[in-house]
Amino acid sequence: MTGRVKRRNRRRRERYHERKGGKTPLAVIGVGVALPATILPAPLAAQETDSVTVTAEVFAEALAEGEARADRFRLYTGCAVDLVVEGLEGDGEEIGLTESQITTAVRSPLRAARIYDPEASDYLYVNVNVLGGTGRSTPYSLRIELGKWLYDLLPDGVGVGIAGTWSQGGVGEGDGSFILTGLAQQMDAFIDQYLRVNECGQ
Repeated sequence: MTGRVKRRNRRRRERYHERKGGKTPLAVIGVGVALPATILPAPLAAQETDSVTVTAEVFAEALAEGEARADRFRLYTGCAVDLVVEGLEGDGEEIGLTESQITTAVRSPLRAARIYDPEASDYLYVNVNVLGGTGRSTPYSLRIELGKWLYDLLPDGVGVGIAGTWSQGGVGEGDGSFILTGLAQQMDAFIDQYLRVNECGQ
């Protein structure tokens, strides 16, 4: 199609819309498609425009529901967890850190939140490694993980077993007191998320 024909067709369309009431505003339909509002009944134009907002709201609700389900899978145990503390690895005693201190630092906040249950099947696993060094220059790593009993639905799956569904941790450098402070911060974060999902005491 030549440029002259395109210009002639454009002028015809403009004259047509002028006869229908002057310059034509655009109504957005769906996403990324725009049509003259005059070729649509007024109620339909409004409905199509509103549908974009409705679709966004439905999508947001679905996204929030998916996140809630994922949180429940990761953290829900019915307000009861046991505790498993891995034996302290490395030269912990040289910096004033013992397995007993670690156990107390973790079990106390669980008890305060009323979610510690030594008979529970699900458990919180805690691992602290001291990587060497002495005094205030000791590198370390720590990790806490929630282990839950899960059922594998795949035909060739392993059936029922324990799997870690939530974990967090970190690395740093410091003495025993500094490590225990970091562990306490990790526990605070876990308990905040755990109580939100399990709604304990409500």
